[in-house]
Amino acid sequence: MLAKRLQVLTQLNNFLKNKRVLITGIKGFVGPYLAEEILNLNGEVYGIDLPGEIGIHPLKKIIENVEIFEGNLEEKNFVSKVIKKVKPDFIFHLAAKSSTFESFLKPIDFLKANCIGTLNLLETLRKTETSTTFIFAGSSDEYGIVISSYKQYKKLKKKYGEIIPRPNKIPEFPVNEDNPLRPLSPYALTKIYGDFLTRQYSNFTKIKGIVARSFNHEGAGRGKGFVSRDIINQVILCKREGINKIKAGNIMAMRDWSHVKDIVKGYILIAEKGENGSVYNLGSGRTNSVLTFILLSLECAGFKIFEIKSKKYLKKKIENPLEERKINIYGFKFDSFNIDELVMKEKINFDIEDEGVIIETQKGKIEILIDEKRLRPSDAPILLCDNTKIKKLGFRINFTLKDIIKEMLEYYQTISLE
Repeated sequence: MLAKRLQVLTQLNNFLKNKRVLITGIKGFVGPYLAEEILNLNGEVYGIDLPGEIGIHPLKKIIENVEIFEGNLEEKNFVSKVIKKVKPDFIFHLAAKSSTFESFLKPIDFLKANCIGTLNLLETLRKTETSTTFIFAGSSDEYGIVISSYKQYKKLKKKYGEIIPRPNKIPEFPVNEDNPLRPLSPYALTKIYGDFLTRQYSNFTKIKGIVARSFNHEGAGRGKGFVSRDIINQVILCKREGINKIKAGNIMAMRDWSHVKDIVKGYILIAEKGENGSVYNLGSGRTNSVLTFILLSLECAGFKIFEIKSKKYLKKKIENPLEERKINIYGFKFDSFNIDELVMKEKINFDIEDEGVIIETQKGKIEILIDEKRLRPSDAPILLCDNTKIKKLGFRINFTLKDIIKEMLEYYQTISLE
């Protein structure tokens, strides 16, 4: 097994050695991790990003030693100048406005940044006849509504009207690359545009275009405004200052959480072995609720959790919500927790009518307040990645959800939460 892993690493080193790699959005959350991995594999890294300093990030020093071209991808002349100078063998297009919530407030800004920016990159490559491998960072948000049961389908039809495209099968889990796309936000729509554009350009140009639809990925350096970072900050305050309230939005949303380091390795694997014009899902193949993320974060911060219950309906409660479970659902097997099994089987639900969720711990009660301001206008109930396709290329997951949370807690406890 060890010999095989060393052989794969050697192949990757040969694959990127002395190759010119351009990363757009290099100052963001994922960019520094991708840059580090490529540099370790002997590649030459260049970056594109807007003017300004990189935010709080554990790999900030790595980016400071990379040549970065500062400018806006919406400007054709800027894009052309960078492409002609770098002559990239590979482009990892990470740059994007990515806050789903914000996209409802500023849809035109998202259209310009995410759609026009991607088009300018691909058009420049076409006009310069550059033979480049172009990896587009898509998103699981492109899938939007994914139907888990006939019961859920009826609820969704009542809420949204007719579901288009109509399901060919129920359940539609786990989510594979052929699942219908039912975007639920302006952000998701911009990602679908870039996804289709990348594959279209791979058909009639010298560009090798491949799409990576990544599911939720987290780790140290995750920016403000994302649910994982928001939860971690509040849990740190519970531990540090004795605060006993946590605000959250849809705590029942089930998400496929991966560590950013696993996702980055997936991007590189796709660049090496991916098929031109193809789509690859990047995710862990497990799903956990936002509520579980909160409970695990508290547990990792030293709060032993005995029970959770509705603030309004006191008989609505779950003992040992983090008791480990082996879940076998939709043909996928993965390690999970009592609370997630109940959510997925639709045996428990906490929403705004509960007026909050009380968590009983050895240090006293902590209350989760469901904040209407944090609820999205529309939200996919469950996302579970079918990563079978990329696993055939050699992809594997190395980090558990608890690993991710522990790392984030450790990192953000050492910095200001302002």
